[in-house]
Amino acid sequence: MFGGDKPLIELRPVHMWNLPIEEHIGGLEWDKILNFVSERAGNRCEFCEAGPNHKGIFGKRAFEFKVHLRFSHDDNTRIATLKRLVHVCSGCNYATHLKQAQLKSANMPSDRSLFVAAMKRLMFFHKLTENEVKTWLDRELALWASRKNVAYPDQIDVAVVEAGLDRLWRP
Repeated sequence: MFGGDKPLIELRPVHMWNLPIEEHIGGLEWDKILNFVSERAGNRCEFCEAGPNHKGIFGKRAFEFKVHLRFSHDDNTRIATLKRLVHVCSGCNYATHLKQAQLKSANMPSDRSLFVAAMKRLMFFHKLTENEVKTWLDRELALWASRKNVAYPDQIDVAVVEAGLDRLWRP
């Protein structure tokens, strides 16, 4: 499995913010992909195993899910390739988007606990201290800064490598 079965801190370059992959693939096809990913995961989070009828490793059920897009980046060719679609609960999604959780926690009083909860998930899954997770975030931010102003070509290779959905798509 690309990237393993744990949330990783993933900061997308600016050119990939709000990437409307579902618009390029098409609504019905995207719905099939979403349903496939959910069914493949048993309608549970692939990281913490929480689901509507199942308490995950953090002792909570999950009712809101995301399909997280996990990319590899080739900085030489400036191509981002979708490697994996991961069915995740909102808590694990915030762990993968730790900076987003940090910003939301800072700006929204009702969401102050998002960053702390996301940090705790990363600490748990990777057996790291809080300072080690913060150092990891700093490294990812430095990598993001090196990519954020790079002009990527209009094409973004997207390989949907899930069983039954193999295809190469290029907008």
